[in-house]
This record gives sequence, C-alpha cells and structure tokens, in this order.
Amino acid sequence: MPRIRVIAAGAALLSSLLVGALTVATPVDAAVTTAVPSRLLDTRSGVGRAAGIVGPGDVVRVKAPASASGATSLALNVTATDAQAPGFVTVWPCDEAKPDTSNLNFVPGRAVPNMAIIRPSSASATKGQLCVASSARVHLLVDLMGWFSGTGDVVTTPPNRIVDTRQTRTPVRQGEFRRVRVAGTPGVPTNASSALLNVTLTGSRSAGFLSVVPCPASGGSAPATSTMNFAAGETVAAFAVAALANRDVCVYSSSSADVIVDTFGSAASNGGLRVKNPERVLDTRNGIWSTGPARSGAEVRVRVAGRGGVPNDSLAAMLTVTVADAGSSGYVTAWPCDASKPNTSVLNFWPGSARANSALVGLSTKNGEVCLSAFTNNGSSVALIADTVGWVPGSVNRGPVPAPPVPPTPAPVPPSSSGRFVTLPVGAVLPSGAECAGRVRPAAEIRPENSAANSNEGSLANANTSSGWSQFS
Repeated sequence: MPRIRVIAAGAALLSSLLVGALTVATPVDAAVTTAVPSRLLDTRSGVGRAAGIVGPGDVVRVKAPASASGATSLALNVTATDAQAPGFVTVWPCDEAKPDTSNLNFVPGRAVPNMAIIRPSSASATKGQLCVASSARVHLLVDLMGWFSGTGDVVTTPPNRIVDTRQTRTPVRQGEFRRVRVAGTPGVPTNASSALLNVTLTGSRSAGFLSVVPCPASGGSAPATSTMNFAAGETVAAFAVAALANRDVCVYSSSSADVIVDTFGSAASNGGLRVKNPERVLDTRNGIWSTGPARSGAEVRVRVAGRGGVPNDSLAAMLTVTVADAGSSGYVTAWPCDASKPNTSVLNFWPGSARANSALVGLSTKNGEVCLSAFTNNGSSVALIADTVGWVPGSVNRGPVPAPPVPPTPAPVPPSSSGRFVTLPVGAVLPSGAECAGRVRPAAEIRPENSAANSNEGSLANANTSSGWSQFS
C-alpha cells in the first residue's frame, strides 16, 4: 500500500502549494508521524558539515537519517540566509549530474525558504544523499519535514524546464491566464493527474501575486488565493503540487512579468496527500474566525478539521499561510494546538512585504486545530491569512465543527449638526465600509468661509510663477 510519512509535530511545515480541483477520496494507508523535524544541515552552526559559508562551486552533501532509509523521495525545507550577493540554490540526487535549474532565489538581507521534493541517491557510494549548491556566498539550512515511501504517492524525476518566457520573449501579461501544457512533457506521464512544479517569477513591473490554478473555461476573474507574492523587480520561486485538467495548468500574474516553470515529477491524486481547491479559514483583516490583527507572539487558534473542504477526521492539512500589512521583519510559526510551540518557522517577512508559504501541519486530536504565531522584531501586529489546499486522510473521531463567531454589530454613528463625521469615544466599534461610503458627499464641499483659501495660488516657494500650479508630483 502506498504510504506517506510526514513529520508534523509543531514544525512539519512544507513550503509548497497544492492547487486544483477536489479529488475523490479513496482508502489509502497514510501514516503520519508526529515528531520534531530533523535539521540535516545548518552551515551557520556546523550541523551536517563544518561551520562556514557556502561559496560558488561548493557542493554540500546532505544525508537522510536512518528513519527515512526506505523513502522514495524526501520533502525538504531549504533556506538561504545571510547572503553576500544575489544568487540561487540547486538541490539534486548525488548520483545524478547537477541540473541547470534552481530551487530558490535569494538576495542579501532576506531569509528565503522553499520546498523541494527530491529523490535521494540510490548509488552505493552516495546512498541516501542529496547534493546542495549555491551560485553565491550564502549560509544554507536544510530540514527534513517528511518523506514518501510508497511508489504510488510521488514519483520524482530530474527537473525539466517547460516554460521560460525570458527565452521566448513572451512575458505573462497583467491579468492573463497563461496555459501551460504539463502532462506528456519529460518526467510527467501523459495521463498524470498532478505534477510537481517549481515556478519562478522575475522582472515584474509592479508588486503583486502569482497563482498556479486550473485553467478557467473562458475569461475568468483574478484568483482569490496566491502561490507567491512579490515586489517590483523581485525574483521569487515557489514549489507547487498542481492538479492537472486536460494535461494543463494555468499561471496567473497580477503584474506583467517573466515566468519560468520546471517540472520535478508527478503525484497520484488518490495517494496519501489529497488536492483541493483553496478555501479560506482565517483572515484577521476581516474577522473570519479571528478577533483582529495578530499580536506579536500571540497564539491564533484555527479550526481546520471539518472546514474549508478538509474532512473532520483528517490527520493533517496543507495550508497556505500568508502575512500582510507587516510593519517589521519577523516570522510565522505553525503547529498542532495540542503540541508545544516549536522553534521553527514556516515563512519569513519584512516591512511592507506580503509573503505566502504553505505548511503541512498535523491537526490537534480533539479539536482539529492548527496554531499560528507571528513574531515581529518591533512587537507590532500583522495580518494573518490561512487557506486550506489539501489534507492527509485519517480516521480521527472528533466532535462537530462549532459555528463561527458572530462579529459584533457596529454601533450607529450619530451625525453632527453639519452632517459630517464626528469623533467616536475610545473603544467604540468603527462603522462599516458601507456606512462610511453612504456618508461621503457625492460632490465637492465648497463652503463660503473657505473661498479665500481656495483661491490662494500659494507663494513663490511652492508654486509655479506663471500659472500658480504646484510643482509637486
């Protein structure tokens, strides 16, 4: 029977995304081991090799532990940090030639993670090993988050580049759904139902997001969830396990940019990890199962079992976790609420950034909850969003899903004698957006007492001498 083992206690967090249509659940032997994930490499402290920064041309060998000796592929969280120059990281089985593709891109001053599902070497001299290399000087961390031991779950192959709009000079246009043929390309069978993809975006004209989604029948509006978020000109990579429809997926970008797509193999739709359409179960910006922005270090409990398309008896869930409205650098941790909070993170963020990453997290036995905690360097709050994108089937006996909390009804805002807004007392509930919109005047307010100020063209210090118009732009 196919098996999937996932180290899910506290930090069983995979930087991946599953997208696509809901699959039909069939019985499968899907064992989930809840334990603290093992760090295989940390070049900062000397774990896995002598401490020291990794330079261009260095090949670091990473060996899987004996507990994963039967694995057909390893799920790794690879992080680049303390980079001295922009670059990229490549991971591959040590019994193969180094590929011409990358797994993540990095820049100085940022800690950048991404997931990789890679077959360990089977050659006797390098059995169970993976090779890691960087194009620039950087510290590397590799955590073993789980492994697949069934031949029917995940089949990994050497990476194959199927799209590079830089070469074809056909960047994805803003708002475009770019159809990509995946099944039938090298390493992905023609009848494959899903594929392992690494998607890279670069040269964006403005900040935005990219989504890997099933292709809409015609037209289609912007997806409600994202695979990655990016800033203007940034290069970002994200791993995705994407469901295929008629052999294809679509790549959508909210900003014009170049996109590169590499395949790393295929996955079974009826294996130990099920793919579904994303559904939102947490958004602290609008109060969905939340009481407001996430305070630094505070625990946010999210009921996942029985919600967002995840069956109530599931063992674990795949979530896309997003941070927005960040005013400081920091990180997010995710773990089952009946376990101790781990000393690991699922994503890193910095001021002004919106960052998304996915996490495969065990669900607490009694309530099926996942706990999230955001830490910020200056103690400020952030917005936390979580979407369900998949699950690991199980047979956990849980009670019914509680009803969502009812948000408080905003108190009416009394108008002033002039009909304008008034100052609310401390602690009062803010009016709704609809109420505020209804109180905005349809035309400019020209009051007689302001006529003199309105006709003043300003001084020579801040106005154009010929027309009186301000020179600010």
